[in-house]
Amino acid sequence: MTLDFLENVNEFGESVVRLYNSNMAEAIAFKAALDFIVIQEKKAFNVSKLSFVESRNCELSLHINDEDIGIQTLDNHKFFCCMTLEGFKSISEMLVPYTERETKGYKILYDVDTPIDFLFAPGGTW
Repeated sequence: MTLDFLENVNEFGESVVRLYNSNMAEAIAFKAALDFIVIQEKKAFNVSKLSFVESRNCELSLHINDEDIGIQTLDNHKFFCCMTLEGFKSISEMLVPYTERETKGYKILYDVDTPIDFLFAPGGTW
C-alpha cells in the first residue's frame, strides 16, 4: 500500500491524499487498524507508520474531532484527517468491499467540502 499526495488533480484545483497500490490483505489490515486505534480506542492514528504502508511524499494522521473537517495541511507534507467518530465509522464501512475481494475500484472516503479529498484506490486510478 502506498500513500501519496497529488496536488491540483482537476480544473477546480482540488488535491487528493491517496492510498493506492494495495491488495485485499492490506485493506483488511488498514481497516482493522482504523477500527481498533481510532474507533475503539479513540486515539490518533498515523497511517504512515503502518509497516505495510510506503509513504511516497507525505504523512497522514487520523484524529477524532467534534466536526467532520476532512484533510488539512499547513505544508503539503504532513496531513491531518479530522473527522467525528461517526465520520470514521462511515469511512470504515466504505472500506468493507475492499476487504471482501480483490478489486481495482476506488472510493472517496468522505463527503466533506474541502479542497483535499481522501482517496482509496487499490489500483491507483480513479
